[in-house]
This record gives sequence, C-alpha cells and structure tokens, in this order.
Amino acid sequence: MIWKAAGFGFVAVVLALAACSSSDLGTGMNTVDREYPNTVKEAHEAALATLKAENLQIESDKADALGANIVAKRGASDDKVMVDIKGKEKGKSSVSVRVQPGDKAQATMLQDRIEEKLSPAAK
Repeated sequence: MIWKAAGFGFVAVVLALAACSSSDLGTGMNTVDREYPNTVKEAHEAALATLKAENLQIESDKADALGANIVAKRGASDDKVMVDIKGKEKGKSSVSVRVQPGDKAQATMLQDRIEEKLSPAAK
C-alpha cells in the first residue's frame, strides 16, 4: 500500500513539473535579451511603438538617459509584458523582453519587431 501511495506521489510531482515546463515561474528564464547599436532613447521609442502596435495597454513607462522600463498588459489574458532597456557604452543599448508567465516565443516575436524598427531594411 505504501508503494502505491509513493508511486502516485511521484507521478503527481512529475505531472506538476511537466505542466510548469512552458512557464519559468518568474525566474526570467524565458526573457529574451538583445543588444542594439542604438541609444536608450531610440530603443525606448521602438519598444513603445512595438507594444502599441500590438494593442497592448501600457501600464507604466519610465525612461531616462541611462535606461527605460515599460510594463504593458495583454488584453486577452491580463498577462504582463515587461521591457527593460539599459544603456551601454557609445550609444548602444540592451533590451530585455519578458511575456508572463514565461512565453519565450512571444518575447522573441516582440524582440524581432523592435529590431525591425531599430534597423529597417534598406529600400
């Protein structure tokens, strides 16, 4: 009887961990980071335009010469989208995007759109 209970407990733990595999539970594992040869101001403007183009509701938007932080909310699920921009040397910046609860595919898609705005294709 004890073996059945232990076996059931093990299966429950495995199933719980499998259910969490698409979520990073707030660790930031699914944050997508990229560096750009653009200023904080340019990266901030591109990120803000990208979030607005995706019809996300901007909850907070704080920026200065050293960095920026944007928090937006998805209308469909109320999940948060967080963009953190940090200034680097010589007019470069790093941009981090995280879509709760850890959706790396959507964070990558947003980063791709930010990159398009920062480095438009030659026409």
